[in-house]
Amino acid sequence: MSFLLRCRARACRARWRSLLSLLALLGTVPCLLPPGARAANLEISVNESQQFALQGHTFAVAKMTRDGVLYLYSTDPLTILRKAPSAASSLISPSGLPVAAPSQSVLDDLAVDSQGQLYIPVSWKDSSRAFHSGVYLLDADGRYQRTVEFTVPAEVRRIIVDNSGNLFALGVDARYYKGLTTDTSVLHKYTPFGVQGRAFSPQAIPMGSSGERNTQAKHDIDRGLLFIGGGTLYSVLTESRVLRVFDLEGGLLKQVTFSPPGSGTDRIWHLAPLADGTYLIHWVHSEAAGSTVTNTPYLSVHDGSGKALSAPASAPWSRSFLVSSDPSGNCYFLHQLEGDAAELISTTVRLK
Repeated sequence: MSFLLRCRARACRARWRSLLSLLALLGTVPCLLPPGARAANLEISVNESQQFALQGHTFAVAKMTRDGVLYLYSTDPLTILRKAPSAASSLISPSGLPVAAPSQSVLDDLAVDSQGQLYIPVSWKDSSRAFHSGVYLLDADGRYQRTVEFTVPAEVRRIIVDNSGNLFALGVDARYYKGLTTDTSVLHKYTPFGVQGRAFSPQAIPMGSSGERNTQAKHDIDRGLLFIGGGTLYSVLTESRVLRVFDLEGGLLKQVTFSPPGSGTDRIWHLAPLADGTYLIHWVHSEAAGSTVTNTPYLSVHDGSGKALSAPASAPWSRSFLVSSDPSGNCYFLHQLEGDAAELISTTVRLK
């Protein structure tokens, strides 16, 4: 049993196929530091672990809320699993959704607000083939409430919601590819009713070229990360290894380019801010031999300038991956167990 399932979007399929490989390959990580380089060792200790049932389903997306509730999400079939602290897991089956149009896509991401309401990004084309995007808003039990259509549609890859119900989307303005705008912003802020308030975080965007720069830019968007912590918005361009931190009005507070402790081509899989201003990063190191690509995941801690403070280290558990961190600096890993079970592990990360 795997957490992961087939994803409909091409980019998501690539991302989660990679994670399948990572879960299979997690284990001893070779030393990837340059000869003569020295760095601290990474120590990960367990604070608490909670096992739970997967309820006979596989999932493609894992999200944790600020109050420690874990959500696992799949689009095929459309299913959500909720795991609250000290409670058994429970399934949420969305109900009352509008009849899907032939051109509609339910996207592989999920956002949850402070009341437990669920936001599922969707896109569709109308009878004139005009592109639309927005979210299905569901209550905490999965009952459909309404569709929030974005006034300026973006090709959404990630979605997040703040405490005021404002939505932030990672994606390209759909008008850009039609030559209707020159705005290359990839982050978009929408009101709870879908009105775009601001577009920000400009980025080089591919226009069909197969060049290396455009391929990297496409992967930055398709595989990017987006989350809110401490009243700030974190956007991670995983291929470029760049973190951008914004206030919730879209003002840039910080930009950090991370230097992997291994190869300069390694990419970020996930990133978790720590309480002391450092970052725990889950990296992927890839090596190609003919038509075969071997992915080796590893963890390292980085300072606020992006410099690696620790040598590469494997996760303490095989078939596990970094999910999130909390304001106290605890880091959470999702660990696949045998059979229809998983484990959420709270850890403390130290350098020694």
